[in-house]
Amino acid sequence: MGGNWKKKDSHLNEIYSWQFYEGNGKFRIYKIKENENDALEKIRENLITLKILKTKQGFIIDYSNNRRYFTWRIKYLDSVKLITVRRDGKEAELYKVEK
Repeated sequence: MGGNWKKKDSHLNEIYSWQFYEGNGKFRIYKIKENENDALEKIRENLITLKILKTKQGFIIDYSNNRRYFTWRIKYLDSVKLITVRRDGKEAELYKVEK
């Protein structure tokens, strides 16, 4: 699950980068610059701790930023596609990118 992901049908040129080390993760958002080499420029780094947990219903991503606590359910995951579901039922479909 670690690596760079882009939301399906997103009008934003944003890449979501998740990196995991020994069960804990870090989350960053990059903007793709419109130039000849489509370089990545960090626009936001969230100081968020991510953890993937197994529950009776499947796998979830728990994360917090010291002010708020979030949970996404992993509905689908393979090497190129990730679908998450928020607590309110809204789905996000992401695709792995090579950047």
